[in-house]
Amino acid sequence: MSSASTDWFTINKEEIPLTNAPQDPQYPQQPQNPQYSQNAPYAQGGNKYGTAGYDPNQNFEMTQPPRINRWFQVTVASLVLFLVYSALGVAMLFHSDYAQLFRDQFAESGQTLPQGMNMDDMVAASQIGGAVFLIIFALLGLVIYALVLLGIKKRWNWARILGIVVAILTTLYFAWNLISSLTMASAGGMLAIVSIVVLLILVLVNVYWLILAFNRSIALWMSRRA
Repeated sequence: MSSASTDWFTINKEEIPLTNAPQDPQYPQQPQNPQYSQNAPYAQGGNKYGTAGYDPNQNFEMTQPPRINRWFQVTVASLVLFLVYSALGVAMLFHSDYAQLFRDQFAESGQTLPQGMNMDDMVAASQIGGAVFLIIFALLGLVIYALVLLGIKKRWNWARILGIVVAILTTLYFAWNLISSLTMASAGGMLAIVSIVVLLILVLVNVYWLILAFNRSIALWMSRRA
């Protein structure tokens, strides 16, 4: 082979580029570490399914329903009406019309006076006994109301259940007492009329309280303590 041919081969060999093939702009170069690219969403706290990653510090506490405040206010209103009705009941016992009503009912019953007692003693004993019963009943009710009110603030579900049981029993008692009070509305004058109106409002408020107590959002809120 001639020297000219050898020189041409050497020159063309040196002209052959020794670099990588040129990259097409339409096909960008892949990253050097494909494994890192695939796990990149996890490294950034994401998820390949498009949902947020689990956060152990996330708070799943439900928000307080707006009816809770109304339920608390209705409980306070029921407490005030209950105390007013109890005070009116004690005042009515010592009203002159009540004393006369007791004498008439005792005479119609055909009972005889205990030995050593007259009618005035029987009236006084009935008044004192009725007042003591109403006071004890009011104090017991005050304790239950306090537990329910505190239970609403502290989210004690047992206090809600206690309030429901007591509210049902007392509402039935007040409803029966309301019917019997209408037959004796003449005894006590204006005081008796005010007592009947207060008792009627108390029964309606307690019914509304029970409706709120059985509300689903309130029941869930009270049963899920933080």
